[in-house]
Amino acid sequence: MQFKTLKTFDTAIEAYILKNRLEGEGISCFILDENIVTLNPLFNFAVGGIRLQVDEKDYEKAKLSFLK
Repeated sequence: MQFKTLKTFDTAIEAYILKNRLEGEGISCFILDENIVTLNPLFNFAVGGIRLQVDEKDYEKAKLSFLK
């Protein structure tokens, strides 16, 4: 499986809202770098934010769902 970043966030709450919506539509996804950004928000710039990633095969479907 290859994963692709759908969107980056500054807070974990925003990431989990979209993650739950996507999982409700049957799209599996993962949140990366949540812990390091939550522990020290200044690391947000170093790691590129909290990333929500989806499988490449579901990317277009997830992108359309995200835009709703």
